[in-house]
Amino acid sequence: MKSYRLTSVAPHPQGLVPLPNKLVPFVWHFAKQAWQPMAVVMVLAGLAVMLGQLAPWFYARAIGLFNQGQEVSADQLITLLGLMVATLYVAQPLLDRTARYLAWPMFFVHFRERVRYQVVIATRAQSLSFFNEDLAGRLASKAFDTGMALAEICEVFIIHFWGFAVALVVAGVLLFKVAPVLLVVFVIWFVCYVVFLRWMIPIQRKTSRIASDLKSRNTGLVVDNFANILLVKLFGRDNDEDSYLRDKAQEAADASQRNHHNFQMMWVGMACLTFLLSAPTMGLTFYGWQHGWFGKAEGLMAMTVLPQVIQFSWWVAESSVRLLENIATVDDAIEALAKPYTVVDAVAAPALVVKAGGGTVTFQDVFFNYGKADKSVGDEGAVLHGLNLTIPAGQKVGLVGRSGAGKSTMASLLLRFYDLERGTIIIDGQDISKVTQASLRQHIGMVTQEAHMMHRSVADNIRLGKPNATDEEVIAAAKRAHAHAFIILCEDKNGRKGYEAHVGERGVKLSGGQRQRIAIARMILENAPILLLDEATSALDSEVEAAIQEEMATLMVGKTTIAIAHRLSTIAQMDRLVVMDRGRIVEDGTHAELLARGGIYADLWSRQSGGFIGHD
Repeated sequence: MKSYRLTSVAPHPQGLVPLPNKLVPFVWHFAKQAWQPMAVVMVLAGLAVMLGQLAPWFYARAIGLFNQGQEVSADQLITLLGLMVATLYVAQPLLDRTARYLAWPMFFVHFRERVRYQVVIATRAQSLSFFNEDLAGRLASKAFDTGMALAEICEVFIIHFWGFAVALVVAGVLLFKVAPVLLVVFVIWFVCYVVFLRWMIPIQRKTSRIASDLKSRNTGLVVDNFANILLVKLFGRDNDEDSYLRDKAQEAADASQRNHHNFQMMWVGMACLTFLLSAPTMGLTFYGWQHGWFGKAEGLMAMTVLPQVIQFSWWVAESSVRLLENIATVDDAIEALAKPYTVVDAVAAPALVVKAGGGTVTFQDVFFNYGKADKSVGDEGAVLHGLNLTIPAGQKVGLVGRSGAGKSTMASLLLRFYDLERGTIIIDGQDISKVTQASLRQHIGMVTQEAHMMHRSVADNIRLGKPNATDEEVIAAAKRAHAHAFIILCEDKNGRKGYEAHVGERGVKLSGGQRQRIAIARMILENAPILLLDEATSALDSEVEAAIQEEMATLMVGKTTIAIAHRLSTIAQMDRLVVMDRGRIVEDGTHAELLARGGIYADLWSRQSGGFIGHD
């Protein structure tokens, strides 16, 4: 395992592995990366507590020295005071400060950020369906909250709980030296303390988890509300959304109130436990001194040990409150994020290799229904069933069919966003489930109907197609996509202009046509041997579309191309048209051949109004 540095934010040493779905393994998954510095902090903190707990012993020694029958020598006094000062006022604070100095950057800066980074990376490796089933804001909230929660959990155990354990041992030894019966009382109290916490912790953990879950849910709802602000304002639903968010906020507030109530009950219980320790210990101390069990010095030591133990017990109880809140946060994150990967690379999977001039794409007996088995309808009810299609290298194919025919599902399966339920997809003789996902997608250039943008600069969004592209290559790709003219006029609120201007979340500062042209520039820059076009020019006006269609025709030369379009005029010139209906291929041929056949394609062509397929 690679060594841990206090200043390092790094991937997990074992690489990308699924997050454990149980609390202790989940915590250890991250903590084991820092076990060496954590052990150092643990030793320093333990020594600091041990030396601090020796104060009653020093007080007892001092009283015993002054109460002895003979005169106290200067050497005795200097030795005792020197040892006391060196222990309590030099070594103890030095060790304590050193431990805290190391703990702060380790737990609350770099360990926290390392956990956040690794959780984000592990979560991002989930399949597309994972993200489609949850709120992005909720997932992000859990990922970031987990970093702080794990840092505090480790800190509580290593400094607070460990310090309490050391304090208990020292206090037990000192009380035993005074009178064994005091140790018996102390042990009985500690058992009651543990039983109380064992009773309270499950109750508190449950309410803390509910409160944490509702908090992260509300964060996701607010992010979702802001992200879809246009939709809210478009329908004038501000008041409805206000009421919806208020109701959800009230649920979270009620849960937090119940959580707070349980915390207060814990403090009442701790007050009772304090009485159970202090009353018997003080009573027995006075009784024992009066009956000669021990002297004044030992009695003073017993009395001064008591406040330190009580202080630590309250400190640990208070830390338990934090611990429960953070455990609830981690439990919530485990439930949401620690899911098994559904689409994974095979062990030692090679990279996909596609020959020059495009790759041959083959769908063999493909069955897929998004994991929804319906025995009542059998295979016929699936999205795709018994699909067979071969596209030779360099061929341009148009996929045609009404909505729901399975065209976009085919595209998703080719990109391996989902794994097949039956069948095989092969590119140049290589089963795509046996090659790395990254290499597969790097060989497929895609433009979707909804052009996706990241809240980064225009250049960064184009460069997603080729991260190491030069500025000249980026600009050349933008010009080919007819995007350069509007890009140089872009400016964001921070004064960044042109290709350095940021496009806003999901590219909201650009029009649909502008986003699509940037997506096309991105595909041009990638220059992949296989092109996948899903309504690639649907958001463009006719003039720009005509210009880009010429550029696209040039780009398709020597590449295997699969184009999906409802506007048949945009794909009529393809080498081949494949017509789909209810998950099957029902027609296959050129535009002229399919018109002459008089089947579904001919019917769709005749029904077009402005070149679109109807939904009837």
